Amino acid sequence: MRFCVVCFFWLLSLQAAIAVLPSRVNIDGTWYTNGQTAYIKCDKTNVNVYIDLVIIPGPSNLKISVSPSSNFTVSSTPSDIMKTLNLDPSRQNGWIDVAHVGISGNIRVYIRQKPPTPSISVEANICAGNSRSITATSDYNFQGTHPINLVWETYGGVTVNGGSSFTQNGTSSTVTIANISNGSYSVKAVIPSCGNLESDVVNIKLGPPVITNPNYWLFDPGSNMWQFSQTSGGPGVTYSFYVSSGSAVLNPQNQDCYITTPNGATICVTATNSCGTGIPYCFYLPPAGGYLKTVYPNPATDLLSIEFERDVSSHIVSFDLILYSEKSMEAVKRLAHEDLAAKDSFHTNKKLEIDVKDFPRGVYYIHLIPDPKSNLPIQKVRVVLE
Repeated sequence: MRFCVVCFFWLLSLQAAIAVLPSRVNIDGTWYTNGQTAYIKCDKTNVNVYIDLVIIPGPSNLKISVSPSSNFTVSSTPSDIMKTLNLDPSRQNGWIDVAHVGISGNIRVYIRQKPPTPSISVEANICAGNSRSITATSDYNFQGTHPINLVWETYGGVTVNGGSSFTQNGTSSTVTIANISNGSYSVKAVIPSCGNLESDVVNIKLGPPVITNPNYWLFDPGSNMWQFSQTSGGPGVTYSFYVSSGSAVLNPQNQDCYITTPNGATICVTATNSCGTGIPYCFYLPPAGGYLKTVYPNPATDLLSIEFERDVSSHIVSFDLILYSEKSMEAVKRLAHEDLAAKDSFHTNKKLEIDVKDFPRGVYYIHLIPDPKSNLPIQKVRVVLE
């Protein structure tokens, strides 16, 4: 009898261990495991979700717990192991976490009503004056009831089958892409019967590479080390960083770079592939003190002159300028980065003049506010008007 009691509790502990994570979840009639994606027909507004029944002592452990992304909701059903998942009214993608009530751990399945993003057979570059046959496919399951179109579009000096766009019904489409004078093409899957519901778009740039989504921020304030990053431009692309003006130590990391510049510098980066070298992207990194060089006269009466560091870019201004009144604590003058870039004096000699003769006399503060992504502090200068 004692052995049987031990066996009984051993079996209970084994069943509890099995039930910590559901091994799979059924969504709209198909089983999925952790990390998989469930594609649901685009005309459905809700689906049933259930798991395998596992017998464990305690009524709470028989129930299913479904936690959805914020754009989905869950309704209870008469069954403890089944829920109704209400999908996004706009057919946006989401996910659900499925678990046993009262037991830690869950599995996640991603829910999509949009058609799958097309894949491209050849991602190699097509240089100007050349063409290539390209095939796009979308791994779509509902072509029989909700057929999709594959829609191609071109931009710049690129054509698809001799034109600017081409549409083909089906999950596979083969076209001829011709690069006449550099540009790009895109392809997406569209479900006409569901309000032209679109997949994510695949965009392919042809010709010499372009620096994409450049970003830079202060990595180490002590040494004034900055980090530059950008989105890689595709296979076979190499990058070159150089100092255009000022002084800096460069530590390239493929398409990214660590840059140390105590006194400020303008850095440029180019990208090269089999079609050539693209247009350089240049950006200014301020010295350790920031962008602001000096403010004068102080005290001021009629005109307040503000000078910036010599190498500040005239076209890519990454800070705003605000003049605050100490008495009212309100901004009396506000210049956004696009306003600064439009000033002729800023272009020619990195200088700005503010007419202050009509402002009430007293104490004011200039705030130079860098792009938050730079991690630079706000520079503040106290100014007296008399």
